[in-house]
Amino acid sequence: MYPLARSFAVVTALALITPFARAVPVYLLTQNNSLVTMDSANPGGASAAVAVTGLGSFDLVGIDVRTTTQTNSPANPGVGSLWALGVDGANTRLFVINPTTAVATPVGPVLTGIDGSGSGDNGWFFGHNPGTDRFRLMNFVNNYELNPNTLTFVQQSDLINFPNPNGSAFETASFGQNPRLFLIEQAPNDSLHSATNISSGNYSVVGDTGLSFSIGSGLDIAGGTTLFAATVGVANLYSLNRSTGAATLIGAINGNPSIRAITIAPASFPPKLAVTIRAKGSKVINTSAALVTIKGKAKSAAGIKRVDFRVGKSKAKKAKGKTRWTAKVPVSPGVNKVTIRATGGNDVISKPARVTIIRS
Repeated sequence: MYPLARSFAVVTALALITPFARAVPVYLLTQNNSLVTMDSANPGGASAAVAVTGLGSFDLVGIDVRTTTQTNSPANPGVGSLWALGVDGANTRLFVINPTTAVATPVGPVLTGIDGSGSGDNGWFFGHNPGTDRFRLMNFVNNYELNPNTLTFVQQSDLINFPNPNGSAFETASFGQNPRLFLIEQAPNDSLHSATNISSGNYSVVGDTGLSFSIGSGLDIAGGTTLFAATVGVANLYSLNRSTGAATLIGAINGNPSIRAITIAPASFPPKLAVTIRAKGSKVINTSAALVTIKGKAKSAAGIKRVDFRVGKSKAKKAKGKTRWTAKVPVSPGVNKVTIRATGGNDVISKPARVTIIRS
């Protein structure tokens, strides 16, 4: 595979005609477990498909980029890594793919208990939820949330109306926030749907794409960019309007690949964590107060979008300020472990700063 810098080079003329504020690099998964790279402004310049190796007997049914992390673990090769879901009969397995070499590395053991009955290879959705650092696995009926740090999953409410989730994506969100999920349903109307809490199994229609496409397809979102790849006569790349569902053609994809999934790529693999945060003062605070103020600084060449803090396993809250932040932390009697993270303007999450507050 060509180096990413070459594969994703965009000339000025193309940048002027792209329907996005900026062009983005893209990975496309084909029906025969191959990877295609292209620039969203120039799908006609897509690379030749390269077979993914290291899968064993598994067939890939979805790919997505992991954009946030809660913890560092053996199952976490880094923010920006390319993950995939493989299926072999009743078994499923996670992989991490190096897009430069197309080599897949299994993550953990084979997962059992995830029901893919009747889904086939095109009846799956596999996507990363940046607000929770969890992967969502869905098929026609079943609905799972998977923790990539522990490789455990929970089954949540079945999806209503037996949809065909033929391409889905979460909106970009900071860790601790609740992102919106979008999914394409091929039947009956080739339409875009959305959900603010897919764990309930409920979703609502946004609108028809205006296309009549062949199974399968792919959808992904990064910031204000929404990309949809589908075969409408030939393999095409589209932008989608998240308010109406309407699709706008960008262009045909070189080589007419058989589409299964698509994801917007990071600038490098894996990208460096270019966001830092620190807390000012003592890292262990003894107090009798029920509310403690802590302060600090955050830094990134991409700017700081937000700073969040959480006490123990409670819900994350937004701190005041960005590069200079302040958090008013409610504490309970005893030991309170506070974790603070910054989100950069490039949606990279910092390694955490930690403060322990001991309330007497």
